[in-house]
Amino acid sequence: EFTKLAGSRAALAQECEQAAGVFRPRTPIWFLALVGVDPERRREGLGRAVIIPGLPPADADHSPAFVETQEPENINFYESLGFTVTAELELPHRGPIHYAMYRPPH
Repeated sequence: EFTKLAGSRAALAQECEQAAGVFRPRTPIWFLALVGVDPERRREGLGRAVIIPGLPPADADHSPAFVETQEPENINFYESLGFTVTAELELPHRGPIHYAMYRPPH
């Protein structure tokens, strides 16, 4: 259960999730969630190795793809895969900037 995982930060996490949810597509979409690479292993192609296999099935399904990041340095990476920033918002309680990114089907 989410509350057990988030512990004392469950209310804050829920508030951030609701804020980011406003910018999520309402139509069927491939949502890439929880993609991450250890900072010490960046630039080794690991992110591409995880994400690229999901893009052809999305394209074959004529479905757009969607990803979110809070790391500005990830924007260029996702743009290189065909995503564009569709929204930016500061998360509640002076949280980081949250970027919503969309990729049309190819």
